[in-house]
Amino acid sequence: MNNKKCPKCEVLPEFPKNPVKIYIYTEIDFLRSKLIEKFQQNNVKFQTESSIIIIPDQDIRQFLELMKNLEFSPPEQEEIKLCYVEGEETIFSIIPRF
Repeated sequence: MNNKKCPKCEVLPEFPKNPVKIYIYTEIDFLRSKLIEKFQQNNVKFQTESSIIIIPDQDIRQFLELMKNLEFSPPEQEEIKLCYVEGEETIFSIIPRF
């Protein structure tokens, strides 16, 4: 993983060592379909709920590495919102972090 700091808060992210549940959101239907297609091609287990893609029990570092290799354009990358929850945390507690 690189040592890039978050451009908004200048803090290096610390990722959990245990598997997490990942939520991915985009307002663009075509991009959501493209994400789903790429996940299917790479055997990533996921489910959808409304316009959110949920990926359960995933190592966040491995998943971010996969996302980096899926070849999304810079404008597409800007439109993909990703967040994760640990343990019993719910999606409602992470909405501000999206």
